[in-house]
This record gives sequence, C-alpha cells and structure tokens, in this order.
Amino acid sequence: MKATLAAARYLKDLKDRFHGDWYLAWAGYNAGEGKVDRAIRRESTRDFWRMMSKGRTLRAETKHYVPKLIAAALIAKHPERFASRSTTRRPGTPTKSSSRTLPICTSSQDRRHHHRIHCAT
Repeated sequence: MKATLAAARYLKDLKDRFHGDWYLAWAGYNAGEGKVDRAIRRESTRDFWRMMSKGRTLRAETKHYVPKLIAAALIAKHPERFASRSTTRRPGTPTKSSSRTLPICTSSQDRRHHHRIHCAT
C-alpha cells in the first residue's frame, strides 16, 4: 500500500513538473524525469506524440509505455467493448472461471499528429 501511494504521489509530482501533461508524466515515470526534460529541449516540443514521431530521443520502451497505459485505461473503463464472445454472458447467468485473451493494442498518428489507439481482439 505504501508503494502504491508513493507511486501516485510521484506521478502527481511529475504531472505538475510537466505542466499538467499526463503523457509526459507517464514517460517521466518510465524513463526518468531528466531524460524527458532532455528530450523536450532536444526536440523543442512538449507534445509527447510529436516528440515520439520526430526521432529517437526516448527509448522504444517509453515510446510504447504511454499508449499501453491509455489502452489499459480504455479496457478498464469499457470492458464490455473488449470482451471476447466466449466470455460475455447474459445478466443472471452464473459466472464461470475462464481465461480471457486481452486485445493487442497499437498506436498510430495521422498527418495532423492526432493519436489513435487501435485494438484487435
């Protein structure tokens, strides 16, 4: 519990450090705040998606970390959209313990730098 609270406080501090930008905060949590600061200076942008499309200022692990968090949040918020047919059930039917395959999510960016998350079940 203490570690979870410490991580939450650290993420809030990173969000404040990066002027309210959760994407940069998550990248800072993954790669380190100093690396994100250097990437911002090197790429002359605070836009995470532009920074990631411009070059290799941050490692691929960090580049994919933020979209994975977004995908996990979407899955948690809308589990019915991502449930496979074999795991959906009608109201009132008993639940069975079974394993469920989670979708594979990837990210892409269009010409206007709008970010899209694509999930395939």
